[in-house]
Amino acid sequence: PTVSIALSGGSTPGPLYARLASAPYRHLIDWSRLRVFWCDERCVAPDDAASNYRLVVDTLLHDLPRMPEVYRMKGELPPGLAAQAYQRDLAEVFGEPRPWFDLVLLGLGGDGHVASLFPGSPPGVASRAVVATQSPLPPHPRISLTLGAINAAHDVVFLVHGGTKAAIVAAILADPGGEQARNLPAAQVRPQGRLTWFLDRAAAAHLPAEFQRADTIA
Repeated sequence: PTVSIALSGGSTPGPLYARLASAPYRHLIDWSRLRVFWCDERCVAPDDAASNYRLVVDTLLHDLPRMPEVYRMKGELPPGLAAQAYQRDLAEVFGEPRPWFDLVLLGLGGDGHVASLFPGSPPGVASRAVVATQSPLPPHPRISLTLGAINAAHDVVFLVHGGTKAAIVAAILADPGGEQARNLPAAQVRPQGRLTWFLDRAAAAHLPAEFQRADTIA
C-alpha cells in the first residue's frame, strides 16, 4: 500500500531528512511507495532558499535511490490561487475535500505556531484543507494545511529542539487546558491516532519533573 506523508520545512527537520537520505536508511525504505506532501510553504519560487520544497529536495529527495510521488505546494503562485490549487491536488489524490495523511511531521514555532498557522489568525473555513495565511516574519505570504487537515491524519509527530521553544512546549504539554495553550495553534493538534513529541533537553527544560525522564528526553 501507498503511505502518504506531509512534511514541514524550517531548520529543525533538515538533519532528519539528511539522515533518512543516508545509509542505511535510504536503502531500508521503499520510497516508491510514498506520497510526499507539504504542511506549508512560503510564497516563493521552488528554487528560492526560503522554499520548504527546496529544503526537502536538497536534504532528502535528491539523494534517494527511488523517487516517491511528490505533490508540492506551488509557492510561486499568488497565495489564494496556490491554496486553491493544492486543495484540488489533495481532492484528486484522496478523492474527497479533506486528506487523510498517514503521517504529518510538524515543527513548533516559538510563538506556538504550527505549519503556517499563527496565533491570532482567523479561523479557516471548516471544509477547506488548505488556506492562504500571513506570517509575522518574512516571507509573509504563506500557504498552509488547516488544523482540520492535520487532525485528520493517523499519526502526527512534533520535532522540537532548542531553548527558545521551552516555554511554549511547557505551556502545551504541562498545562494543556490553560489559557495560554488554548490560544496556540500547536495546542489544537489532535490527530485521529497517535500524537508524538520528540524534544531535546533544551526544548524540555521547562517541563515538570515527571516529564524529565532520561528515556523520554533526547
